[in-house]
Amino acid sequence: MPEVNLSSKKPGDMFVHHFTEQQIDIFHEGKSYLLWRSSIIGIEEYPEMKEKLATLNADLTS
Repeated sequence: MPEVNLSSKKPGDMFVHHFTEQQIDIFHEGKSYLLWRSSIIGIEEYPEMKEKLATLNADLTS
């Protein structure tokens, strides 16, 4: 099972900032490769981000 880190702030806290943060890393032959990192204000789904993630290609053969 891949490692997943989730965190959230206390509901109702006036200092809470709603944002979505995403990071996708791949570990191959002892090395870590960052494939995707995104930080978006709000928690809504953005179609353009969904499209970019759907076309993400991680070719580590070259």
